[in-house]
Amino acid sequence: MPGKNTQAEMFEINTQASGRLISRYRECRAFVHCSTAGVYARKTEGSYTETDLVGVDRHPSPDYPLSKIAGEQLVRFLSIEFGVPAVILRIFALYGPGGGFPTQLMQKVAAGESVPLPPLRPILQNPMFETDFVEKAIAASSIASVPPITINFAGVEQVSVEEYTQLAGELLGRPTTYVDVPVGYSPSPADTTAMVAAIGPTRVTTSEGVRRVVETLQQSLPQEDHPPT
Repeated sequence: MPGKNTQAEMFEINTQASGRLISRYRECRAFVHCSTAGVYARKTEGSYTETDLVGVDRHPSPDYPLSKIAGEQLVRFLSIEFGVPAVILRIFALYGPGGGFPTQLMQKVAAGESVPLPPLRPILQNPMFETDFVEKAIAASSIASVPPITINFAGVEQVSVEEYTQLAGELLGRPTTYVDVPVGYSPSPADTTAMVAAIGPTRVTTSEGVRRVVETLQQSLPQEDHPPT
């Protein structure tokens, strides 16, 4: 995960660990490798497809996408070398009551804090709710192959950060405010054509997912802050 890890730790976690797993379990029937949408190089229009170029210019910490790109290439090499069926999932915006980037932004709304917005707008994403990503991650094991297939792992509905945080504010009965930040996360619109063809569409709409997250957030709010039902 991106954070305060050193460069060496990033490569240890995101690259070498995957290699050790495949080497140790090379008799497995399927290896599901979790990569990230952060591997894509910046593009100015359109959704990211699996054939787009990779790069490190979209992430504030280039060590993270570097280690993920290296991880993908190592998994691809070892899959072919050892004959291990594998699938590479490029994960976009996963979320649920327990966490995830969209949930972190909704938590800011619940706390009365401003949501940070970097310059490139609208901030388009394809949020995938937790029940969908569990179901689809399991389904992905059925399409593992040699060489590995790579698919975007994202919700089929494309919405903006502004849209779902505004909805969260309405459900919470709180105003949604924003603050400009010079750098930060980038728009990550996903082309889910390959995913849908391989393992089917996601089920939970963004509005339903936001509602489920808000229900959990409301439980932690003071009683007087709950919106009327």
